[in-house]
Amino acid sequence: MPGNFFHSNGVLTKKIMLFMKKIILLFLGLWFYQNGWAQKGQKVIGFNLGSVFPAGGKFDQFNQELPDLANISGVFFDWNFSRQAGISVAANYQFSTQIRKDLCFICLENPDYRYYYADLQVPVNVALNLARKQIAAWKTYFLIGYTFSYQAATWRKNLETNGGLEFLAADPYWLNNSSHFINVGLDIRHTFGTNFSLGISPFARVLLSNETGLPYFGLNLKAGKVL
Repeated sequence: MPGNFFHSNGVLTKKIMLFMKKIILLFLGLWFYQNGWAQKGQKVIGFNLGSVFPAGGKFDQFNQELPDLANISGVFFDWNFSRQAGISVAANYQFSTQIRKDLCFICLENPDYRYYYADLQVPVNVALNLARKQIAAWKTYFLIGYTFSYQAATWRKNLETNGGLEFLAADPYWLNNSSHFINVGLDIRHTFGTNFSLGISPFARVLLSNETGLPYFGLNLKAGKVL
């Protein structure tokens, strides 16, 4: 039954997220035990631009094209609360497109549509400093964390009639519009003087809901002001 499917999928997602939470806490505990706390680090706030694409193949389980390269923009806040560790939080807007048919088994005609998706995303990562020298010009941080994504709006266009954009109402079940990801990546940062910071952040994330296990790869460019 559909209800049992969504229930079992939700239980699996919760178990995976709980397991990842334990792993992150254990990793942080070992890191802090090894390196100890250090003096207060810097805080940076700024803008980020990037792209992300699915890496699990071109088609999904219904043999339809997966969304193309998605564009990301938003604001971020990095806080190094010690020399060895910190957090990185962002509020992002993601725009992507997808060509697919509707799932209709009784339709006489089922044209191709191009779908347009607008998603709001909040990634939260723990940042662990990998640089041995505190005075290094470029510092590399290992990132691990979680991203919540909410599909705020959807449009589609009939490619056969070449008509106008059709706005699709959001799913009445709010949870069906949300997705959950586990993130891993690197954040390579450079501070210019005492006021400006520049960073490049390659990352990977794994979808925990819907098509569990689907990997994504992406790249973010960051520019911010040191507070």
